Amino acid sequence: ENRKGAQPNSRTGIRGVSWHKKSGKWCVQVHHDGVNHHGGLFDSLDEANAEAIRIRNRLYTNNLQDQK
Repeated sequence: ENRKGAQPNSRTGIRGVSWHKKSGKWCVQVHHDGVNHHGGLFDSLDEANAEAIRIRNRLYTNNLQDQK
């Protein structure tokens, strides 16, 4: 929740977004209070990023996110 950006080993560089090989789409998952919140699968990396931000804003009420 307090992390500024993606993990150093992230291939996308976007927190909460990864490549889902089986579907061939971008997958959004946000972890909060020990629970993974699945945001869906997206064709576009920009759409996946927007959804990850939307979920983080809903869950992390103490620090609203507007970017990665």
